[in-house]
Amino acid sequence: MKEKTETHYFVVPQKTPSVHTSVVYSNRIPYSVYNEIKTDVLSQLLRALYIQRIREDKGAAYGVSVSGTLSQYPFPQMILKVGFKTAPEKYKEAIPLVDDALTEMAEKGVDGAELNKIKAYLLKTYDEVILTNDYWDEMLFNYLYNGVDYDNNYKERIAGLTPERMQEFIKQFVMNMGRIEVTMSSERLER
Repeated sequence: MKEKTETHYFVVPQKTPSVHTSVVYSNRIPYSVYNEIKTDVLSQLLRALYIQRIREDKGAAYGVSVSGTLSQYPFPQMILKVGFKTAPEKYKEAIPLVDDALTEMAEKGVDGAELNKIKAYLLKTYDEVILTNDYWDEMLFNYLYNGVDYDNNYKERIAGLTPERMQEFIKQFVMNMGRIEVTMSSERLER
């Protein structure tokens, strides 16, 4: 089933010219602990890529936020939300960079060195968060609400992530992926 593809654009005068954009990508992805981990890792891979391409290479935004969620109810669905603020003259340059990243990762794969950094970070933070009550509250919630033991074999799941597995996951996501963009600009933009 093809998800929605929509663009919503509106102008709101502002003292400082700027463009605020949120792009939400979605698709029906089966819910599993491993897919939830891959969703988180994909969010982090995209964040690193966007910071390099949009902020560092093009100077088109100070930062780009990326968040990913995988839900089981009311139906299995993965959502990736990308948000950034830019100058009106940089919007036209920035938006293709946002859109092209997922397709590029699906076709060419993910950066293995970046994936390894993310895996090391997840393993390090895991050893810290398991000492907190909030972590175990979340584990209990996942077990009772979703029927999954997120903590079981977590380190092994992280260690098992490979560029090839991430590429396959991304390919599955971009196939029939929906895209909804909401852009607020201080002035009319050429699109």
